[in-house]
Amino acid sequence: FEPGRRGLRIKQVTPRDYNEAVEYISLFLDSDSENVIIDTTDRFYDMLLREECLSLSGGEKDHPGKFGKEGYSIWDFVKNKFEQIFIDIREAGKTFTVISHDKKVEQKDRDGAEWTRMEPTCKPAAWKIAQSMCDFVFHGDFLGGDRIITIRDLDNTTLASCNPDIDCFLD
Repeated sequence: FEPGRRGLRIKQVTPRDYNEAVEYISLFLDSDSENVIIDTTDRFYDMLLREECLSLSGGEKDHPGKFGKEGYSIWDFVKNKFEQIFIDIREAGKTFTVISHDKKVEQKDRDGAEWTRMEPTCKPAAWKIAQSMCDFVFHGDFLGGDRIITIRDLDNTTLASCNPDIDCFLD
């Protein structure tokens, strides 16, 4: 979903819309390729959300918030449809990698202490799906001039996790 592959030796497509993205995923499922990378899951989820809203409203509403009370069911429908894509990939015996950017979020605890936490920029529903379906969730960053990956930091200021069913990287 983002142009430019920085010289990586990969097959890359840049879908113009959600339906085209799903067509490419279907081609992936029918291919010999083992892994698909969705960069970024933010844009993929947002495309699905927008297109479902436009479809349901005859092209007039592009967000669930514009549907009033009916919008609540749209959020759930979109979440389930988004999750099904990754279920289909896993059931085909293939793997996926999803990428999201990060943002700094200011937090306060009950005592009023403040800190900054790094969180994915994707919608909360997409983040919950990633946490539940991915074996690992890493945070990539730079420390000085070196690229680093955080699996879990000791002060819990970076959201990274490990699937609880797998007992590695928990220390």
